Amino acid sequence: MIGLKFKIKNEYDKVLNKIFHNIDCSDCKWKIVNEEVLGRKGKDFFTKYEYEDEEFQEIIKSEYYPIFLNLQMFYKNHNVTKLNSYDDFIKSPCELVLFITDNIYVDIFIKNQNIIEKIYKNAIHFDYASIEYIKEKKEMDRLLSLHSN
Repeated sequence: MIGLKFKIKNEYDKVLNKIFHNIDCSDCKWKIVNEEVLGRKGKDFFTKYEYEDEEFQEIIKSEYYPIFLNLQMFYKNHNVTKLNSYDDFIKSPCELVLFITDNIYVDIFIKNQNIIEKIYKNAIHFDYASIEYIKEKKEMDRLLSLHSN
């Protein structure tokens, strides 16, 4: 398995906080590659494109409305690199790529199998729909082209 996909509800929520519930990301930094995520009153939710984990974890505790998102996680001591394909992802220091498409479709590609299993359990716990493992790398290639700047 190279990842997971599932559907979230089309509403304001703490989606990322729920997806990453009980997953230690303290050694990580987060890169927002492309997004349209609305905070309350229709304002942009993210104010910058890179976050240290502490700040990111604090921000995602409030409610927001994700329309589309390309979010990448890197360990703090690694450089952020551009990804154009699944092969780039495998060769890169990027550990996780999350896509939200059309408000409800979530696709997550993860190198660490333990994290895949934890996110799978979170998806069940938070009652997300149509939960499936991703096995095809071509799906990431398609999403990267759809969510690129």
